[in-house]
Amino acid sequence: MQQPRPKAWAVVSLASLLAVMACTGVSLPGLPQAETTPISDDSDDPSDLPEDRDPATDQTPAEGAEMSFPAVGRLIVLGSDGNLTLFEGGLEPRAITSDAERTDDFRRVYLHPTWSPNGWLSYVQLDLQDQSQATVRVLATRPGNEMDPVLLYESMTSQYVYGYWSPAVCENGVNCGRFAYLINDLARPGLDLHLAQVNDEAADDDIIESGGSIYYSWAPSGEELFWFRNSETLAIYDVASDSLDDDVDDDPGRFQAPAWSPLDNRLLFAREDGGINALTIIDGDRQQALGSSVGGAVFFSWSPNGEAVAHVHGQPGQPYSPVVIVSSDGGEETVYSDLSDVLAFFWSPDSSKLAVVTVEPFEAQPQANANGHTRLMSYQAQQPDFVLVWSVIEVETGDIARLASFLPTSEQFYILSFFDQYAQSHRLWSPDSRYLVYAAADPDTEDAEIMLLDTTTPGASPLSVTNGVQAIFTFGE
Repeated sequence: MQQPRPKAWAVVSLASLLAVMACTGVSLPGLPQAETTPISDDSDDPSDLPEDRDPATDQTPAEGAEMSFPAVGRLIVLGSDGNLTLFEGGLEPRAITSDAERTDDFRRVYLHPTWSPNGWLSYVQLDLQDQSQATVRVLATRPGNEMDPVLLYESMTSQYVYGYWSPAVCENGVNCGRFAYLINDLARPGLDLHLAQVNDEAADDDIIESGGSIYYSWAPSGEELFWFRNSETLAIYDVASDSLDDDVDDDPGRFQAPAWSPLDNRLLFAREDGGINALTIIDGDRQQALGSSVGGAVFFSWSPNGEAVAHVHGQPGQPYSPVVIVSSDGGEETVYSDLSDVLAFFWSPDSSKLAVVTVEPFEAQPQANANGHTRLMSYQAQQPDFVLVWSVIEVETGDIARLASFLPTSEQFYILSFFDQYAQSHRLWSPDSRYLVYAAADPDTEDAEIMLLDTTTPGASPLSVTNGVQAIFTFGE
C-alpha cells in the first residue's frame, strides 16, 4: 500500500491550526459551520447554584424538569471559566469544582478530566501565583459519593502530561482504582510514569518508569501495562511483582502508542520491515503480521470487541492517509479512500462505527482576490487554513456519513493530535454509541461550546450543551 501524495495545502504543519484558534474576530466563509441547537434555552448555569447546596453529591432531579441532556451516561465538562461540571440526563448540571478564578496576581484552573470505568474522576488543579510560581495537584473523586477529593500528587516544579485509569478494579474492593499518569519534572529532563492506587480515603503513589517519551496501554485485567519507551523499547510491566519484561520485540517500527487487546492477551504494535512498518499482533509465542505494510509512522486502535484494527499512516504534523480497517485475524482489509487527510479516529463502544476527523482547506471567496494578491493576503491573514470535519463509517456496510465541521479548542486539538493514546483512556462517544462530543471554538464570539452530534441522524444540527473547552463521557451508563 502506497501513501497518497499529500495535497499542497496539507504540507503546512497542523500546528498552524492552533494559531488560528487563538485569533479573534474570524469569520468562516467557504465551508460554513453547521447551525447548532441549544439543548435547553433555560438550562441552569452551574456557577449560579445555591451556596448551601452540595452539587457534587446531589442526585435529585429538578422538580418538574424535563430531561434536557439527551445522551446516555455522564459527561464531565471543562468549562470556559476553568471549572468542572457534570451533566447527566434528568439531573441539573452539578459543579464538581467551583473555585476557579483569575485575578491580576492569582489564577486557579482545573484541567485534564479523566474517567475510570468504575466511576473515579481524576483531574488537575493548577494554581499560578504572580505568573511565576505554579502548583500542580492531581486529585481524584467519585462524583455522586460523599467524599473529599483524594490527593494523588502535588508539586511546584512539575507539569502534568496525561493520565489513564486501569480498566479493572484493584484488589482493595470495588472502589479501588489504579491510575497511571505522566509527570514532567522541570528539575530534570524526561517524563516520570506514576502509578497510584487510590480508594475513598487515600492513595499510594510510586514512579514505575522514566524516559524521554512513554506511551502505554493497560491489560484488561488491570494487572499489567504494555509500554513503548523512547521510541525504541517495548516492555510489559507487572504491577503485583513490580517487575519488567523488556523482551517483547527487538525491532519496533515507527509508531506512538502500543495497544493491548481490550479483551485478551494480544499485543498490537508496529515492527520495522525493510524500512517500512508492519502492524503486528503478538499472542503468547505467536506473532502475526496484520494487513499490508505501510511507510511513514503508523497510528492504530483496536475495536472494543477486539475483532478489528483501524489504522492510518503518514508523517507526524501532516494529515494522514485514508483509514484502513483490517480484521484482527488478518483476513479482511478495507481502505476508506473517500476519507483522506485524516487527523484522528475513534471507535464507538459497540464497535459498529468509526468516527473520523479529517482536515479540509478553506476555499477563498471569489471577492477575496478581486483586488489581486494584496487583497488575498489580507484575507488569508484573518482566515484559518483548515477546518476539521467529523464523519462516521458504518463498519458493516461501509457507508460514510459526513456530520459536521468545526474549529477545535486547544484542549480538543491536543486529544486529536495524540488520538492513538487518548482513544484508550478517554471516551468521546456516549456509552450507547449514539452521540459524539467535542469542543468547538466559536470565532465569532471568541468563546467555545461543547457540542453533541447525534450519529443516528446525519444532517441534523449539532446540539450545544454549554460553554466549555473539553468534555469526556463516562465508560458506562
